[in-house]
Amino acid sequence: MYLESLYAYLDPGAGSLIIQGLIAAAITVPFLLRSKITEALRRIRRRD
Repeated sequence: MYLESLYAYLDPGAGSLIIQGLIAAAITVPFLLRSKITEALRRIRRRD
């Protein structure tokens, strides 16, 4: 199966939506994992 031409279009609105989702995920993940991160930092600080 060979495609002679592939038409793909991503409008600016969709691109900005993807970027906004990535930024939101990058900000949200630390808040969701806050307890795990603080626990890990406490273990590291205890060893020093």
